[in-house]
Amino acid sequence: TKKTLVIPTYTLTYELRNLAYKCALSHRKQIDQIIITEDGGMFSNQLKDIADIYLFSKQNVGFTKNVNRGWKLSDGDFTIIANSDTELVRGGLRDMCESEHVCSPEIINHSITGFTGSYFSVPRSLQKKFGYLDERLKTFMSDMDYYERIKNYFRFESRVKITHQKSQTLKATNIDTQLELHKDDELYRKIIISEYPERINWK
Repeated sequence: TKKTLVIPTYTLTYELRNLAYKCALSHRKQIDQIIITEDGGMFSNQLKDIADIYLFSKQNVGFTKNVNRGWKLSDGDFTIIANSDTELVRGGLRDMCESEHVCSPEIINHSITGFTGSYFSVPRSLQKKFGYLDERLKTFMSDMDYYERIKNYFRFESRVKITHQKSQTLKATNIDTQLELHKDDELYRKIIISEYPERINWK
């Protein structure tokens, strides 16, 4: 079973580079392929050297598109999407890559025990069935939308444990986070109304 790790990065600072490197390093022994996609930040030889594929772009396209362009390069039987500020601290990734489910691990420093867009694995069969993240949602809400599509195929894996240093990339940018969240939230509401009316009461 081939396991691919996709780490989307926006390396604006050396601290963010170091977090991404720690993420990759914590997985390296258990992963067959590491894909790192840089979304307009600095070029890093350190990240290039630890990755099997290092995709560097000077243009910032946003989190969702950056995840997808790495994901689309994966040829693994399972693809793990991991935010650059996460780190694997315990467990075998085989436990997240052994069934036809989307899986998320336990985030031990935030006590999260459900689906998280910051870290999830997807078997190739479900990628073909449900596709990728919705690129109309640039930064926020695409993970929530994805979960709504796959929730009947979701499984929480408590044997795998990670840490997540929340929103480290966003903190390094000058964007108005609340404004961007509002934009994506409003767009998501419109998408629900036009395409997923069964979600209206939920949202």
